[in-house]
Amino acid sequence: MSRTFHGRDVFAPVAAHLAQGVTLGSFGPRITDPVRLGRSVARRDDGALAGRIAHVDRFGNALTNLLAEALSEAFPGIPESALMVEVGGLRIRGIARSYGDAPLGRVVAILGSSQRLEIAQVGGHASLRYGLGLGDPVVVRIAESTTPMVPA
Repeated sequence: MSRTFHGRDVFAPVAAHLAQGVTLGSFGPRITDPVRLGRSVARRDDGALAGRIAHVDRFGNALTNLLAEALSEAFPGIPESALMVEVGGLRIRGIARSYGDAPLGRVVAILGSSQRLEIAQVGGHASLRYGLGLGDPVVVRIAESTTPMVPA
């Protein structure tokens, strides 16, 4: 189950179109020769989980190659609120449950509909605001109580 927009942004529009009689073929051409691209793998490094930004979506959210499953395995029993995400000079304390957990303009780390860790700005474009791009390193570690958060 998605924490963000999967049902609303993907399944609901497709279901509505199908219910209106739109044919499956009108959603786009059939892909007969898909190409699988190589992907970078998250790695554990000295008590941290290290990855990279793998994609920046049209909303400016920076999607990483760090999956929810990898986070759970790297930090068993540690609540998401006790983690620190570091990317592009930012330190984001905790992983938000939804975009509504933070005020407008705040940068958040969130597990998106693809179950990837994303860096997003509520109501904004995190990639442009913070200069985040493909390949930028992302590190997740257990936050220390004295670790300051970079203001968003």
